[in-house]
Amino acid sequence: MMAMPYATEGKKMRLAIMDKKTQKVLKTVYFSRDNVPAPAAQFGKLSGTEGPRKNLLEQTAVKVIFPNSLYCYPYTVKQYIFKMKHAKTDITRPVLGNHIPIDILTEIKNAPDGTFFELTDIKAIAPECAMHTLPNLKIKIK
Repeated sequence: MMAMPYATEGKKMRLAIMDKKTQKVLKTVYFSRDNVPAPAAQFGKLSGTEGPRKNLLEQTAVKVIFPNSLYCYPYTVKQYIFKMKHAKTDITRPVLGNHIPIDILTEIKNAPDGTFFELTDIKAIAPECAMHTLPNLKIKIK
């Protein structure tokens, strides 16, 4: 195989499959390129920014995704700050790692419907050891 990327915008990349002996092109496959979106945090498997309490309580970890993209790169959340405020509580709790601790799940369980909680200062690390700060994530309990 031989990859042939184009330097100019708008052209498709080609991948040629060649006969090893004759060096003739057997097939050419064309690819389009796309911009990779910035990484973002996701609360477990919850898609979106709100969810029923039952679904929120089933989540175990904060993950890194690339919104509206099939791109996948193994980022790991290393820390974040959990914040929740309502009539009965005002919590700001730092969390090390990507897990969702039991005490935070208890707060979500006991919060009134319509309460928002937020994950801020989310730090994720990529395999090349570069630490990235991800955008804050705000979630509504339905």
